[in-house]
Amino acid sequence: MISFCLLLAVTVSGCGKKTVTEKAMEKAFEDSMGGEANIDVDGDTVKIETEDGTLQVGTSELPENWPEDIYIAEGKITSASSHTDGIFNVSIEASESVSDMQTKYKEELEKNGWTINMTFALDDNVLLGAEKDDRSVSITIGIDEGKTLIIIGTSKN
Repeated sequence: MISFCLLLAVTVSGCGKKTVTEKAMEKAFEDSMGGEANIDVDGDTVKIETEDGTLQVGTSELPENWPEDIYIAEGKITSASSHTDGIFNVSIEASESVSDMQTKYKEELEKNGWTINMTFALDDNVLLGAEKDDRSVSITIGIDEGKTLIIIGTSKN
């Protein structure tokens, strides 16, 4: 889906209103997904809204209703999504090291009342898992093309 969004952004970027191409892509997306979709392109950002949720690629914004008790590292948000059932995902490019981000996320989760139930580290890759109330969060931290990439996913238990 992300590849589709990036292709769409390249195809119709720079347009202030829905173009014929954007409308055609929206129709194709709706047909393939079996439901209605609203696709908006604004520069390098593609936003797809369906009845199940929203996906934003090339964005610098967190999804609406992002849980306030989940820390977001300083850096560039490269993609974000939210779904009607309380699932959120965000990807961040950060400048701090994997080790520093692991320490920071562990501290922030515990400070915000999360119980860490999983830690896995191998070379420059870390996976943290935590639970709070009826929610879970997983945080993957690694190196991608020389940058620290953080992927955060939430779900309801």
